Amino acid sequence: MTDQLIEDIEAMHQLLCDRERVSGDLPNALNAARRSLPKRIYRQGCQVAEALPLLRHPRLKVIPDIAQVGAGVREVTEYLEAIDLADRRRGWFLGVMANIVFSLFLALGGALVLLRWQGFL
Repeated sequence: MTDQLIEDIEAMHQLLCDRERVSGDLPNALNAARRSLPKRIYRQGCQVAEALPLLRHPRLKVIPDIAQVGAGVREVTEYLEAIDLADRRRGWFLGVMANIVFSLFLALGGALVLLRWQGFL
C-alpha cells in the first residue's frame, strides 16, 4: 500500500515539474510553484511532502494518515493534469499582443490630440 503511494507521489512530483516548469525535490518544487497553484492545492501538496519521508522510513510508515495523503495526491494530480500548457502559452501571447495594441492606441490617440491642439487637424 505505501509502496504504491510513494510511486504515486513520485509521479505527482514529476507531473508538477513538467507542468509548472520547476525543479528540485518535492518541497522545493512546491515552493517554486506556490504562486501559480491554488492555495488548497498547495496545502495538499505540502501535506504530501511532509508525509513522504515518513512513508519511506520503515518504522514510521504507520504514522501518516494514508487515506488523507492518498486523497491529497489524487487532488493535486487531478489539478496538474487539467493544466493545458498550450492554452497557457496562447493566453500569455494574447496578453502581450493586447498590451502592445493598447499602447499603440494610446500613442496614436495622444498624437491626434497633440495635432488637434496645435491646429494641424
